Parts: sequence; structure tokens; C-alpha cells
Amino acid sequence: MVRVRMLASLCLGLMAAATQALERLDDVALAEVSGQDGVDLSLQTSLVGAASVGWFDGTAAEYSAGTAQGLRYEGVRITPVNTGIPLFTMRQDVSGGALPFLQLETAVNPFRLATSAVRLHSSAAPATSTFGLYAFDTTLPTRLTFANSRGLFDGSNSVGLLTFDMQNANMYLAQPRCLHASCGVLGAGSGGVVPNGTLSVGGAGDYNVLVFDDLTLKGQASGRFTLSTTNGLQFLGTLSLPRISASRGGFQTNLGVLANVDFAGGGSSTFNFADVAGTPANHYRFGFSGDLMNVDLRLVGHPGTGIGTGLGTTGLRLSPRVEFARASEASPFVLELGEPGGSAVRFSNWAALDNGAAAAPGRAWFNLGDIYLNLLAPSTGGLSDFTTPVFNSFTGSAFGATPTPASSAFAMGIRNFELQGGARTIGFYTTDTGVQLGTNQTWALMPTFHDLKANLMAYPSGHPGTVMPAQARHGMGFDLKIETTGKDTAFGTPGTRGTHLIVADTSANKYVGFRNIDSRYAFLGSQLYVVDPSLDYAAGSGLDVAGLRFTSNSMSFDIRADFAIGDLPDGTAARQMRDDDAVAGMRWKFGGDFSFTFSPAPAGQSYIGLSSALNATNPALNGVYIVEPVDGTRIEWINATGRLNLLAQHVQDADYSDASRIDMGMGASSQPGNVQRPFVTFATAYELAPGTAKTEAIRIGQLNLYRPPITHPAFTGAAACGGPCYREGVDWKPGFGLNGTVDGTGGTGRYYTLGEMVISGGRFYGQVDLKVQ
Repeated sequence: MVRVRMLASLCLGLMAAATQALERLDDVALAEVSGQDGVDLSLQTSLVGAASVGWFDGTAAEYSAGTAQGLRYEGVRITPVNTGIPLFTMRQDVSGGALPFLQLETAVNPFRLATSAVRLHSSAAPATSTFGLYAFDTTLPTRLTFANSRGLFDGSNSVGLLTFDMQNANMYLAQPRCLHASCGVLGAGSGGVVPNGTLSVGGAGDYNVLVFDDLTLKGQASGRFTLSTTNGLQFLGTLSLPRISASRGGFQTNLGVLANVDFAGGGSSTFNFADVAGTPANHYRFGFSGDLMNVDLRLVGHPGTGIGTGLGTTGLRLSPRVEFARASEASPFVLELGEPGGSAVRFSNWAALDNGAAAAPGRAWFNLGDIYLNLLAPSTGGLSDFTTPVFNSFTGSAFGATPTPASSAFAMGIRNFELQGGARTIGFYTTDTGVQLGTNQTWALMPTFHDLKANLMAYPSGHPGTVMPAQARHGMGFDLKIETTGKDTAFGTPGTRGTHLIVADTSANKYVGFRNIDSRYAFLGSQLYVVDPSLDYAAGSGLDVAGLRFTSNSMSFDIRADFAIGDLPDGTAARQMRDDDAVAGMRWKFGGDFSFTFSPAPAGQSYIGLSSALNATNPALNGVYIVEPVDGTRIEWINATGRLNLLAQHVQDADYSDASRIDMGMGASSQPGNVQRPFVTFATAYELAPGTAKTEAIRIGQLNLYRPPITHPAFTGAAACGGPCYREGVDWKPGFGLNGTVDGTGGTGRYYTLGEMVISGGRFYGQVDLKVQ
């Protein structure tokens, strides 16, 4: 039954004097606005259903011709948890006077949303493949308020306010275990809630479920809300996500998995919440709180030009940029990572690393650049290739170009992603209570990114072109290509922005790590899915663990970086990353196939288990180079092949002490005052050349020593190097190169080959413990 009640709108003319002013939510505080007469709208129902809800990317003509691509949520059902009260209530509050004002207050009582399939297909016919069954539920009322003056999207002032409060919600993605293009299709349903294309997989244990549980999102966005043809829907202002409690941030969720779930009804594909009521095997908790300042968020209805034929002039473009509130500001930004039931690490006191000549560190900032979203039809052409000869040490040749989609694909392109800044303070806390363990640390981990670009194409029901084992062809398939630029200046000169991975001593303002990281990564023929050990790999393989698995049939990467020890930019003597304090230049190259799994710990333990298989198949793509920064001498391990496994030993021998894992916990009470000290453990159990085949033995084809020319005279068309020189394309540059160091006379130096190295098998275990001082 559906009952809609509208007060005041039906009797405004006859009973205006009797209409009561509406109450606003407590956290709406705009002094110039007073409650006025308005409209009260509520919806009470036992079921809201739709055959499909979706988005088609294309023109009306393309839709009619059947060529428009669509993303559809099928068999949508929304059911209230409590049928005796309204599911949805909206209050509209308006005021006149010098500042016209409109406020919308919405409350949604606990509900459950379930679907029967999430599909990508053309407007001509439904598809057989699916990303799975999406579902969502809430346990507490969800509240939303939007207020603005002179209209909903009038940006002439900064009094716009959006508040949101959703707590203890859960989000699910149930992936069918049928293979790509093999999920059966039933006929038309009835009642308008069971659409064409309902899955029929049959049998027990039809689904593996990815769970984001205990999801919280509470805060407000205050500033300007505008709508224009140039910037689309735009928000300019501050996004505040205050802490709800000592253990809960403004945004927070757990990630867990459930394997081998048999939804009630056997072949039914309707999501059944009762079947996932048990506690999922959580991997970790993620969240953040505080203020994001100077937010510039834009959603535009077309991506513009330059992204490639695959996106054309359709799709969506999202362009967000934010700054992290500093420790000295009212609500500083804090990022938290932890284990449910264990400990958590909080990264705080964020500051910029790209200040240049600034007298004091500014806010760390994060720019997602431009994100292009599109739905691609088969054989329409992939996303544009962004590889250009801009690297300090790479040639400009194509690298893992994103292929043409073999079936309908969800495409995402990222251009000019930036993260410039790091957390200068690290603290340990209990995950469930938020109690701090020990004092804040004086070391910090700081990753930054400059000019990151990426192409992603995602395929439902697994990658259509993968040659992985048939059991691994469910879940989501994808092709992914990523590229980062080391810094924003030419090689041999200091830069302000860059891609770095450093560990810093923030009390002494010193750092050690890899800076100016030029890199390219390609993950083709890849899968992401929740794994069931009995289905996906044979027992004893080292990968027979439940969890969240990522595989790539064709992975390659090429990374160049400086290993350096230097001064941390702090706004005083050191105001930017130096370029002359490198200890060594390094390069890593790899080509082959790859599999990696995050797995839950066994009962009674709390950590993230790790397991993987790395198989180097193409010797021309594999190598490690170490370069001496003064004269360019280098050591090379090249033309390598072989197989390396990272084992989750706890599955096989029930001894978690030698498991490959990330563990955040508490040490023994052995300190003065019987104080327990928190720790972070990174442990790895490697198996080298696990089989007897020749291809599994680790073979390094050549171990070389290279000595560049000693003299470096001036040469025509460029200044003298004054030291080592190298050639990048047609350009000569000072410093050392990794593509063949030469001097201005065209000399090539000398190679000394020491021979070949073979490792036929073995295991070793390593562990690094980081403990509170």
C-alpha cells in the first residue's frame, strides 16, 4: 500500500492561518532564516519495485537505434524495515524577505534495497553478463538537509548547506559464480519487480559476497552550489566530516568477504539479506575525519575533447580538488587504517611538500584531476593512449596500450591526478574503542603523486578475453593502465611537485626513500573477485585461501626512481625536494602474470593474510638496475624468468606466526608500568621456484657490470655535462641514464658479463616489526 500525505499544499488557501511552521534539523544554523510555512510530504509503503533503473550513455537517436550503452540495476526492490511508519518524509521550509531561502529536510527510516542484476548492455537488448547483485541496507534513520538562498543552485553567495547523516549501514556486491557469458537468462517476470534477464545459476553456493559493513557518512558541505553549462553541477566550499566518537570518524567502513553463499530459493537471484546476516570475515577498517578545505567538485555532462574515440562527447566528467585542514585548524584532517578487533594507525598533521619558497608548510592537497566515465560498446575503440616521451629516463614508446573492448565495458579515464603532502604524525589506537596506545610517533610514511594518468575498462562476469583458469573467470574483469611522472621539472634540476615514497623523521626533518618515481603499469586480462578456495584453485597450490583476489593474465611495469637520503621540506632551510642527494638510481622492469589475495585471519587472530603468485615469463621485460649517481656505473640483473609465491602458511599448518600478513596489534605487557605497546608487522613467507618445471626455476639470464665513458667533453648544440651524460631520444642530459649511458662523443662504455644465475627452489621468511617507541 502506498499512502502519500501532503499537508498545507492541499489546503493552503483555506487554512493558511492554521498551518504550523516547520522545524529545521538541529545542525542547520543560518541566522537570517526563520521557520516558515511549507509542505510536508511522506511516503508509507510495504514495497517499492522497478523492473530496472539505469543510465544510458548516448543520444535519443542512438537509444532508438539500439546502439546506446546502458548501465542497469534490474529487479530493484526497496522494502522498509518497519512497515508501520513512513519510509520517507520530506519537509520544505521557505522564507521571503530580503534573502529568499529554501530548505529541504529529508528523513529515510531503515530500509533494504536489493537488485537481481547489475548489467552493461546496449539499448537494443539485455545482456547475459553481470557485475553481480547490488544490495544496501540501513539500521538507523538516514537524514539529509539541503538549504540555499535565491534558488537551489544559486552560487552568488556562500550560504548553501548540505548536511548528511547515515550510520551503521551495509553495502553488498554478490558475484555469481557462473562464468562469463554462461549465466542463464529466465523469461519475463511478473509484478514489475522481476525483470527480463534474471540470473538462473542453480545449485548450492551460487554467490561470493563483497561486504562494506558498518558504513558511516556524517558531516556537511557548506559553500556555493551552482549549475552552469561550463562547469556543470559545482560545489565550492568546505566539506566537514567531524568525528562521531573516539572510535568512529565522519566516514568509516569495514571491508569483508563471504564465500559460497547459497541464497534462499536455489536458482533465485534475488538478494536475500538473511543469507548474509552472519558476520563477514573482515579484512580491515578504513576511514577519515576532519575538514577538507577549498573543495572544488564538478560534475559535467560531457567529457570534452582529447580523451579518445571511446568516450567521444558523451559520458560524465568529475573534477574534484581539496585541501586537508592543518593540525592548527579547528578540525584537522585524519586518515585511519586498522583491523576490526585489533589496532588502528591514524595519520594526522598533514602538510604540503610542494611549498617551494614558502616560509611555512601549507595545506596538503589532493587533486583527482579529471575523471571521465563512459559506457563503451564492443569494438568501439579504447580510451586514448596517454604515453608520451616526457619521462626523465624512459623512451616514448607505447607501453601496454589499453585494448579495444571485447564486450560492453564500463570505462574510466583519469588525467592529472595529484597528491602533494604527507602526514607528519602517526599514532596507534584501539580500533573498536579509539583509545590511544602510547605516544605519537616521530616517523611518518609519505607517498605523493604527480601527474598520474590512468585508463580502466571494467567488464561484467569476468574478462571476456582472459586465458586464466576457467574457475577464475567470474567476478569483475578489467584492463588497467597507469602512468606517473617523477617531478614537474627537467632532469637534473630541483622540483616542487613530484611522485615520491619516503619515510621521514619529522623531529629531525630528514627522510629516506624513493623520490622522483617515473613509472608505467599495465594490468591486462585481469580479474577482481571474492574467492572460494574449493572452486578457484586446487588445494596445496599456496593460493587456496578465501578472500579478495586480484589477478592479471598480462602484467607489466617499468619503474625508475632515485633512492635518496635528504632533508624533508619543512618551510625553513629546506623548502623543496633536492635533486643532488641521491644514494643510487634504481630501475625495476617486469612482464608476466600475477595473482594476489587479501585473506581474513583464522579464528582467534586479527590480521590481513597475504598470498600471491608472480610468474615472470618474458625475459626481455624483466630486470633490475642499480646506478651509481656520480659516474653512472651500474649493476644489472636482466633477462630474468621464473616463479615466486608469497604463501599464506596459516591456512596449511595453522601456525599464524609464519604467515605472510600485515598485523596491527598489541605486544606483551613487559614495559614499565605494565604498559602494552602497539605494533605493526609486515611478514612474508616466500617460495622460490615452487615446481619442478624449468620455467618455474628463477633464472637471471645476465649479471652485468657497466662502466660508462670517463670523459665527458662539451658537444655541439648543448652545454658540457661536467660529469656523466646520457642520451634520451635526441636530447643530451646531465646525470645518469638507464637506457644506455653515453657521453658527448658517442662512446658506449663497457659491459662486463659475470654469467647466469639460477635458483632451483627454496623458501625464506622475513618479518619487519614497527613498534611504539
